[in-house]
Amino acid sequence: MSDNIVVILVLVTHWTDDYWYKSGEAPYSMSFESRVRELPRQRYRAVGLYWKGKLRGEFVDRTQQNPAFLFVDDIRSVDEGITLSYEYAGRINLTSLSFAERIRRINRYVDGFPLCFVLEDDEWKEIEMELNVVTPDQWRLHMEAPLNWLGDYFKIETYDWEAYERVVAACFNILGFRVKRLGALKRDEEARVPDGYLYTPPTTSKQSSFWVAYDCKARFNFPEKGDRPADEERKMIEYIQNEERRTHVMGVEPNNKYFLYVAHSFKPYAAEMSNRIHNATRAVGGLMTTRILRYLVEKRLRTGYKFIVENISRLFANREISFSDIDAVFPREDEFG
Repeated sequence: MSDNIVVILVLVTHWTDDYWYKSGEAPYSMSFESRVRELPRQRYRAVGLYWKGKLRGEFVDRTQQNPAFLFVDDIRSVDEGITLSYEYAGRINLTSLSFAERIRRINRYVDGFPLCFVLEDDEWKEIEMELNVVTPDQWRLHMEAPLNWLGDYFKIETYDWEAYERVVAACFNILGFRVKRLGALKRDEEARVPDGYLYTPPTTSKQSSFWVAYDCKARFNFPEKGDRPADEERKMIEYIQNEERRTHVMGVEPNNKYFLYVAHSFKPYAAEMSNRIHNATRAVGGLMTTRILRYLVEKRLRTGYKFIVENISRLFANREISFSDIDAVFPREDEFG
């Protein structure tokens, strides 16, 4: 499948009435379209569809439930299946049964459809027009980011920590930060440094300036038990306190301080860890996944001078940064006159 193809994912369930009316994760161990695995890592529009089937030995029929508009932020292989992270974006003004009957008219689904599959953009447009679907603006106007823009140098889905640190630092440079890389010093066991510090540009006013202590974790589900979360907290607190005494050299406001973890994905405990670091330092934290960093960089490339690096501080809230957070802070390209 081409990196630039525009698709809409369709996710089907009969588990609960509210399954698609909130954000969460959808696992599929069988009956999913194989090409879903091959989709590039980016943010997709999706539809959550309700169906019927057996649940704990009893038959349930949820086909009268409204389908939901969703965003899918993460597609990953788990054993023989896949798991998708999704975000709720509104309800569709018809029943799941009506929607499913229209899908069955597509040649490849005439005899039934899998529980997770792809509609291409022209197929969706026909369905939308024929069924008079009222689509939320944020969903309708979203287009997948063209991941090939960044080239091979920015393939940051890697477990090689040295390569990961290098590319993450390059991304921060593109965003407009001054980057002080320190990760290589960690080879000295006595060194107590993060992977680096970020500073706003020298042209930023003192009042608007800020700095960030950041650490990279080239793996999924940080922090795992082996990461010793208490040690991670202690180290980040030390990184922040050490740099706070030196920030005047960089011409930034010492009290405008932030910290950031960058990883392939995070466990819920990471947000609790961020809150504890915040309580100890008064610095505001952020959790940024690899996909979110890539999306932010491509937003910067597409919007040019309209992208204001100082606004990145608005993304920090001691929790994982989402695609919606970025879209709320930085304008869409189609809003530019």
